[in-house]
Amino acid sequence: MKLFVLLGLGVCCCFLGCSAFAPPQSFQPKLTASTRTLSSLSRRPLSPQSLRTTTRSHTPFASMSLKAASSDTEPPNPSISLPYAGLWVTLIVFAFAFAPGELNSPADTALITELVANPLTPDTNHLWFTVWNCFTIVPLALAALLLPGSRGPLPSTPFIWGSAFLGYFALGPLMATRKPSDSAISRSDCGFFTRNVLESKVFAALLTLLTLSIPVTTHLAVDVASGQFPAVLSGFEELFASSRFVSVATADISILSLLAACLVPEDMRRRNMEPSSAFIALAAVPVLGPCLYLLLREPLDE
Repeated sequence: MKLFVLLGLGVCCCFLGCSAFAPPQSFQPKLTASTRTLSSLSRRPLSPQSLRTTTRSHTPFASMSLKAASSDTEPPNPSISLPYAGLWVTLIVFAFAFAPGELNSPADTALITELVANPLTPDTNHLWFTVWNCFTIVPLALAALLLPGSRGPLPSTPFIWGSAFLGYFALGPLMATRKPSDSAISRSDCGFFTRNVLESKVFAALLTLLTLSIPVTTHLAVDVASGQFPAVLSGFEELFASSRFVSVATADISILSLLAACLVPEDMRRRNMEPSSAFIALAAVPVLGPCLYLLLREPLDE
């Protein structure tokens, strides 16, 4: 709620500041002797010599303004994608106003401390620990889908790598302002890391294997095999309903997984592939689907 109070105060201050400096409608400037003289001079017709002098004195500035106007082939303000921007705003509003639990509660603090102190075997719900580990996979898959041919007013790299720590909170501004690249590109158009790592089939295979290993390392597979998954699921539901950190993180990773599936048709067109429902359905499988698509997609043209 503090965030909305600060935003409201900022809007009020801007409104009051503008109204304080704006002159009233009935305001009439007082004419002095010098202003009356200038006014009378302005009504006199200009001679040809004075016109040439005026033209020469103002030509540099006029040419500069014309050159600037002609060089602005694109609008100064980037276009905003309303779906991505609305999704970003919705996530922020949910996190600070509607998510269950309390912000910075002692239970959330203890949960974060446990995840940091024991990153491999924390004492927490196994399904939640599986969701938490997905933040290692999905941002890497999004990087492989976004960086080739990425265009827009914002640099892509900081926002994409920031999503590994802040999820869609960091990625939202990039998605709202980037320009989709549907035309085919070549490997030479990509940077060194994208060309040699993100486009590598070895990277896609390692990412897929790492995804498949998560249920094993989090002991979720053991819970399913032993019939304890209903109890684990019930514990996760209770944790989701009481912890703001867990509920917001779960919503965040769900948005990132959905985003990966939405980016697949664009990535296919960059590779001269015909977008198919089979690939889109495959990418819609949370976490694992985008990794399998990276493994099966066609390479970029040389």
